[in-house]
Amino acid sequence: MKTKPAVVRNGKVEFWRFIFSVIIVIHHSRALLGDENCMFLGGSLAVEFFFLVSGYLMMASIEKKKEPPVALGTETLGYIGRKLKGLLPELLVAHVIALIFASYAKQYDFSGVIRLFMDTFFEVTQLKMSGLPSASLNGATWYISSMLLCMAILYPLIRKFPNVMTRIVTPLIALFLLGYLSKAYVAPRDPLKWTGFAMKGTIRAMAELCLGVICFYGAKSLSRLSLSKLGKALVSAAEWLSYLIAIYYMYTQKAGKYDFFIIAIMMVGVSLTFSHQGLDAKLFDCKLFVVLGRWSLPLFLSHIFYGQRLNQVLPEGMSDNRKMAIYLCCSVVTAVFVHLISNLLRKCGPSIGAAAKRLLLKEQETTSE
Repeated sequence: MKTKPAVVRNGKVEFWRFIFSVIIVIHHSRALLGDENCMFLGGSLAVEFFFLVSGYLMMASIEKKKEPPVALGTETLGYIGRKLKGLLPELLVAHVIALIFASYAKQYDFSGVIRLFMDTFFEVTQLKMSGLPSASLNGATWYISSMLLCMAILYPLIRKFPNVMTRIVTPLIALFLLGYLSKAYVAPRDPLKWTGFAMKGTIRAMAELCLGVICFYGAKSLSRLSLSKLGKALVSAAEWLSYLIAIYYMYTQKAGKYDFFIIAIMMVGVSLTFSHQGLDAKLFDCKLFVVLGRWSLPLFLSHIFYGQRLNQVLPEGMSDNRKMAIYLCCSVVTAVFVHLISNLLRKCGPSIGAAAKRLLLKEQETTSE
């Protein structure tokens, strides 16, 4: 009996995916404790890692397509649909929990809950970063909305014009958009700001997905080299140094002009990680780090609404240490719940879908000749 080959994941990427998710969780404690008591005040820059990785993986998916595009719109919708399908259970479960907690914190009656649902409808449908009106309930999902919207533009263009898009257009898009953010706003953060033609976070997403495409070709070129142990050791050292510089910056600095330098440093790290040429690369290719990577999404989706609203339900005068402990505990417990319920929905999904079809669709009559 043949078994399907296991999906090969880069364990180092999964490790850093988890680490940067934790940094984002700690960063969002600023809403609970205030900026002066936030450990990673610059931690929002960790999102850049996810954009770079997403751009790399989009390009890797396109590279696997050997045949020329035919029904390009259908293919693009299929790609975006698969991306959304992989996120959907967690997104929905986390949104329901956020809705319940926000309603409890605000002491909404039934009509208030309905209004909150309508106010955040475009957030849960991942259309918020188009500029449609939406309140912020689970604000961390702006990253997913911007990513999907920008991929829907980049994917068909790269697929149709692979050479000119990857060699010329995407580098220039990244350069001009980051240059615009630098001149107009100094730093690329504050994603929900309206620039006049697009949300600031969507401009940031477009630029950094394009940088992820560049990372793909950098990693591909490096992976072809036959490095000595010294060469692999130097790759590992440069890779770790890139991430540690970025993390130190996030720990010590708030948003500023040097964000763009750190983005360049993170590009180096992502390219080296995906090249799998580091001396320690194979040490990370184990189940432990794959599991950690899987936990990054539930954790990413299960914290910010606590940071923004716990002060409304906690007693006055509570110490910051106790607040932080409660915030982290709520986030972790919710992440576990989101993970378990999402896995259950994935398992039950096919049978639920089949039952719905039997209930809602007529059975086609078969005719015999």
